[in-house]
Amino acid sequence: MKKCSRLQLYYTLFCFIVDEPRILPSAIAKKSQYSGRGRSPTTILRHISNMYEQNISQSPRLVLKPFDNCKTIAYLCKKENAKGIKSIFNELRSDKRITYIIMLSGNEFFITSREENIHFRSLDLEIVEKSLLYTPIYTIPRGWNVDMNKALETVIHHDFRKGTLPREIYGDLDWQEIDWNIFEVMRANLRTKLSIVRDRIQENYNTIKNHFFKKVLPSCTIAHYFFPRGYDYYQQLILKARSRYEASITEALQRLPCTSYIFPLEHDFLTVLFHEKTDVTLNAIQKLEEIGIIDNYLLFNPLMHDAPG
Repeated sequence: MKKCSRLQLYYTLFCFIVDEPRILPSAIAKKSQYSGRGRSPTTILRHISNMYEQNISQSPRLVLKPFDNCKTIAYLCKKENAKGIKSIFNELRSDKRITYIIMLSGNEFFITSREENIHFRSLDLEIVEKSLLYTPIYTIPRGWNVDMNKALETVIHHDFRKGTLPREIYGDLDWQEIDWNIFEVMRANLRTKLSIVRDRIQENYNTIKNHFFKKVLPSCTIAHYFFPRGYDYYQQLILKARSRYEASITEALQRLPCTSYIFPLEHDFLTVLFHEKTDVTLNAIQKLEEIGIIDNYLLFNPLMHDAPG
């Protein structure tokens, strides 16, 4: 591997992990010819650890696809006033039925759950919208060394073509208890060693390996993340929109230097955009509306979010 900047190195390591999420540092060293004094697999492992500690990237996560007997439901909820809003967020984040939650400005919450009929009345929340959530998409940036505001301009000038995102339901999920146990241990970090899973769930190593690769992994999509300046540096904006160009929008967002999250709903989609300047981002969204790429959209400012660790 040629001498390069720290961020270029991190992006290169990130790309190796995207291509092969469980790749070992020794395999990275071999594939990249990253060898010699100070360039051992141990050094590569340290670089990966530093990249995660600095929140430039995060461990790849397992996200369960939607199945006929195991779907994920998205709820957009609203509270009439802000009284006790933080307490409600804390109560929701501790609820085992909740798989993801974002607290939004305007006393609103975006909540996902595998429970199809959750009632939030006890929390004084009104369900504004309820939708099946299809397989989320986490964009892979094409590069890291690009100016965010210039990148937004290239998004506007993308060659948009009509086409929606896939909305597929994958039959019945035939997992056993061991599959769910493996998923619970590994979902926050796909790179978790199987020996650690073995110790956590007290099952035979080869049995775990067989179930993981043959049943758990094929039933999931993988969430990868990259934030060149660190996750906490960026502002976030949530766009909920309807469009005939969903697939092209997702493709265009790969031009940004950091990951975007796309959640396909039944009739529209929700996107979490990481950005540096709100006015520039709003101008880009307005331009996309003016040229007919998006319509019927809503904007939200995320205040807090949480997912199972």
